[in-house]
Amino acid sequence: MRDFRKAWEKLTAAAGVPDLLLHDLRRSAARNLRNAGVPENVIMKIGGWRTRSVFERYSIIVQSDIQDAMGKLEAQRMQKREQAKKQGGQPLESHDWVKIEGKTEEPATLTKELSWDLCHDAPMRHNLPPTPAFRDSPPTDPIQEIALRVVVELPEWKYYVIGTAVVIGGYLAITAKHVLEAVIARFGPNQVPEEPGVGRYSLQLYQVLPGPVYRIWNVFKAWRCPSDIAILHLGLGGSSAPEAKIEWTVPLIRVLPPPSGQKVLAFGYRESKVEVSEGADGTHHIQFDDIGTTSIGEVGHIFPEQRDSVMLTFPCFEVYAKFAHGMSGGLVIDENGALCGLVCAGCELADPNAMPLSYAATLWPMLRTLISGDRGDAYPRGVEYPMIDLALDKIIHVTGLEELDPGLFPGRVLPRR
Repeated sequence: MRDFRKAWEKLTAAAGVPDLLLHDLRRSAARNLRNAGVPENVIMKIGGWRTRSVFERYSIIVQSDIQDAMGKLEAQRMQKREQAKKQGGQPLESHDWVKIEGKTEEPATLTKELSWDLCHDAPMRHNLPPTPAFRDSPPTDPIQEIALRVVVELPEWKYYVIGTAVVIGGYLAITAKHVLEAVIARFGPNQVPEEPGVGRYSLQLYQVLPGPVYRIWNVFKAWRCPSDIAILHLGLGGSSAPEAKIEWTVPLIRVLPPPSGQKVLAFGYRESKVEVSEGADGTHHIQFDDIGTTSIGEVGHIFPEQRDSVMLTFPCFEVYAKFAHGMSGGLVIDENGALCGLVCAGCELADPNAMPLSYAATLWPMLRTLISGDRGDAYPRGVEYPMIDLALDKIIHVTGLEELDPGLFPGRVLPRR
């Protein structure tokens, strides 16, 4: 058999692509077949790739592919929105809270009776893509069970969505501290000086459960951590299924960041809008129109103490992904589904083709925060204690305690390695 390389060199030179390699055609074929919608298992059969790892080397995804995919997704989203409006319905990304039955509880006892559905004993592994991704999530995404909208309710049926919070235990959630500070900066202190006990506004978390079932949680107490984290103590404010038993689905908490190079996934709500309408019977419809957003990227540099002395003055880590403004306080989870950080900052880069860069707050500092949520009859009531006690007593489910410095938690016995 004669060598084809000389003929190939003449052919590619005549075509004006003298540096083209034969393997380039295999890569182009893989990419073109994938863009044409051919199932990946069929592409692998055509190209003779036996394993996915080898196939991924040939099926190259470039920036234009990502931009094209985002454009198609946005076009589809707008098309569905217009169809829903023509049919007299609500936009598919919206949630109508008209069925909420009002109910105000005192802050509940922090409880051990939790459901570790996401991560306990059987880690939820993620097949994360090899390149950064920023995409809309469907309105039925089950992650909304633990990723809640942070809402400010003002008199006269005025609502503002200001960020995202994460459920970490029974009647317990966390969000970014700067989200709370933004509320105070925008709406002022909550208490009315001339009317003790009367608040200017209510801080609430809105939760969507399978069904869907809607729940509104009132924030009764908030403790600010020596980091960009705030701990929230909740009480039920309303539910579309008031007779349903409250069962909690919570993530495993990883107190230290994943190693550099490992993939992580962030989730939060962006472009949030609230519309309130009044029906003929006087019933108010509260419609949340926002975009649940998933962002995926690699962990970059890890800052054990602080990134700088002005902006990020707390333990945090880089993520090579885009975090949009409304995602503040949202969850960051590792490849095994463990909560490993909170969305705290994103960088706006001048070059649209540059690698995106954002920051997540490391979680272990919140364990040093003094809180006062009652824990049941086996514990003294109305006392302060460090949050690490909830981890040691398994009221919240935490991994990696043995990696922390025991000197940071005086009087507590941490697990040993």
